[in-house]
Amino acid sequence: MKQKERSVLKNVTRYGAVQRKHQHVQPNKWRASRNDVQAGIDQLLGYGGVGTLRLQGSFLGEVPGLTNLPVARVAELLDMSKTTFYRAKDEPELDMGTVDRLSSLFKIYQRGMEAFEGLEPFEEWLQSKIANLGDQHPIDLLMTESGRTAVLEAIDRVEYGVYG
Repeated sequence: MKQKERSVLKNVTRYGAVQRKHQHVQPNKWRASRNDVQAGIDQLLGYGGVGTLRLQGSFLGEVPGLTNLPVARVAELLDMSKTTFYRAKDEPELDMGTVDRLSSLFKIYQRGMEAFEGLEPFEEWLQSKIANLGDQHPIDLLMTESGRTAVLEAIDRVEYGVYG
């Protein structure tokens, strides 16, 4: 298994443990199996922006646990209100704008986890002020396409040791 697949699968496994612990919190219809979650992640990581990617709304309910972000923050990053986020989880299919933003978010998380060799160091970096990003927190830049591009470029600089 490739390193990329292992790190995503490790996060899915970790989330599965949290999901089982708090199973009473959300209705089961929002729960996806581990295989469904992994398939959704694989589709999002492989999506190149061309064509249509069909992703069930229930996948949206898994995103806060996978990214370790609160629902309100995930909704903000996906350019929707918290109410719309909860409503979208019941939809049979997510709209392409949401799928595109999810794809970008998961690609950033994947690259970040590779560059920082884990989710926790990457999360710390997301919350830190970064000089190359105008002394802004990378997490705050993930709401726009240009911000996501800047964060990916910053991750590349970290990965290759170019900090200036």
